[in-house]
Parts: sequence; structure tokens; C-alpha cells
Amino acid sequence: YEYDVEQFIGEIYHAEQADGAQLKIKHYKQALKLYQGPFLPEGEETWIILERQKMQVQFISAMLKMGELYIEIEDYPHALGVVQQALNYEPCMEEAHRLGMTIYSLMGNRTGVIRQYEICRQALMEEMHIDPSSLTQDLFRKLTK
Repeated sequence: YEYDVEQFIGEIYHAEQADGAQLKIKHYKQALKLYQGPFLPEGEETWIILERQKMQVQFISAMLKMGELYIEIEDYPHALGVVQQALNYEPCMEEAHRLGMTIYSLMGNRTGVIRQYEICRQALMEEMHIDPSSLTQDLFRKLTK
């Protein structure tokens, strides 16, 4: 039998164990292809909800790690695409916004840095009624000097 959850977890494991950015990216890409959305979306049992949350965290984490790997090989457009994909799933994830600001900075796009920060600020305010963390604010100031 083939169980896509096991394959998903296996590909993430192989990505983490692989040598070299390209091979890691290959495994992360395969893992992302295997993710078909929330685990048992109709299920409401506690164990299903916990497993669903765990898998979504792994999925988003894999995207961010892949984004960092793309930065490592200086493939900024792909890095930015992966970060934006992660933000589609989790709009308030400051880690992804910070990575996006960093990518824009590496591309020499100061306006992109400002826009990404504003998107982060707005998402956090609308969803949680909070400002970005001091870590995000400090990065923003550093990148826009």
C-alpha cells in the first residue's frame, strides 16, 4: 500500500538528511506535492485535529526551509514564491513575512520590503489586533535604513 502521509513525512525526513541545497529542495518539492490539504477535513475528533495541525505545521515549515535553501543558492524569485505560498496558508506567520522582507532586500527591492512589512502589520492587526513583534520591527528598520 501507499500512504501519502507516510510519503509526505518521508520526503521531509529525506530533505533534512540530504546533502546540498539542490537535493534538499528536490525532497521538499516532492513533500509539498504530496500534501493534499488538511488531514481528514471532515473529522472533528481530537486526535484528527491534532494530526491535522501537526501536518500543516510541517507543510508550512517545509515551505520556509525551501525558501531559505533558494536564498542559499541565490534563486530569489523561487524563494519569494515559496514564502508567498506559505503566507497563503498562514497570513499571520511573522517568520514568513521576515523571510519575505529579507528576500526583497537581497533583490535590492526596498519597496518590496516595505510592502511585505505592511502586509504583515495589516494581517496581524486584522486577525489578532496586535503589532508585529519587536524582531519583525527591528528587521524592518535594519532593511530600510
